[in-house]
Amino acid sequence: MNQKISGDGPEETRLARRAKTISQISAGAMIPSMFLVGIVGGYLLGAWIQGRVGGEPWFGVGGAVLGGVASVRKVIQMVRAEPRSIRDDESRGNDPNS
Repeated sequence: MNQKISGDGPEETRLARRAKTISQISAGAMIPSMFLVGIVGGYLLGAWIQGRVGGEPWFGVGGAVLGGVASVRKVIQMVRAEPRSIRDDESRGNDPNS
């Protein structure tokens, strides 16, 4: 199962390529889901507070806005952390481009 594949680049096992592909897919799916969870979760929390306090739906709207801001902030942190993880891999001798 760990057969080496030779191609244009360095040799890489099939398992390593599959793991890298799955990692890239999960990272790509994580960002939209973070936005969705942040906005919907913020709205639901705000709507719950509004139900307890009463009044107009501003708590739900405010919760959705704050959830969206928190999601954007977290995505920015993740994007900024990515180059650091690549540098860490390079310093350990792992080639991030393989």
